[in-house]
Amino acid sequence: MKPKMVLAIAAMVFASVALPMIVRAGEGHDVPVEWLDSLAAHRWHCSLDSSLAGYWRHRVMSMTAKDTTMEAMDRFERVTIGADGSKETELIDSLGNAIPDSLKEEKKDKDKKKKEKKAVGPLDAFLPAHRDNIHFSWTLGPGPNQVEIACETIKEKKGGFNGTVTVDTTTWLPVHSNGTPVPFPTSLVKEMSMDAQYAPWGDGYAFPTHVVTHVTAKMLFIKMNSVSTTDYSHFVGKK
Repeated sequence: MKPKMVLAIAAMVFASVALPMIVRAGEGHDVPVEWLDSLAAHRWHCSLDSSLAGYWRHRVMSMTAKDTTMEAMDRFERVTIGADGSKETELIDSLGNAIPDSLKEEKKDKDKKKKEKKAVGPLDAFLPAHRDNIHFSWTLGPGPNQVEIACETIKEKKGGFNGTVTVDTTTWLPVHSNGTPVPFPTSLVKEMSMDAQYAPWGDGYAFPTHVVTHVTAKMLFIKMNSVSTTDYSHFVGKK
């Protein structure tokens, strides 16, 4: 075979194999610790209860059992967060008018012992306390200045999160997350997935605006599927 032909074939192979690999540089690579530290440091900028004084949420849930679908919930709520961390939730209509006698208070009792949940949220996975049980890898994200970080739980009994988080590398705030808590909340749950979209708000914050949760549960011989959608809006910053 002539040298020129060999070079031509080599160039074609490089163009079809090597170049796409360069474009996708980082695919399957371990996530640097510095990235995890940045994500952990910016995590509280995404916390509704810690960063805000209030917000609205619209919750819709439907359930299907034995080929019968029913609407289990469709309501608007206004959540007000006090300086001490207490929350007041009241039912409202779509225009924000309060529905009488619907106000309820939710106090945070830090001293009360609750059963510890082993599963962690998609953003909690980046905290140092959970990193030893989660393997992280990254690929280029769907948009500019974005990376998609994959999380894979190593030992299920220790708890974790399996899924992906798309991050804006200019702010280290999430854009989108999709995945499954590990383990499931109860033994009745057989399948579960959560998909959240985040949007920037104010100076250096990003909050979930649209969250969809799919759950398949089984009680005795009845299999039930539920889909719940929560939309967050009307964010009120702390003074």
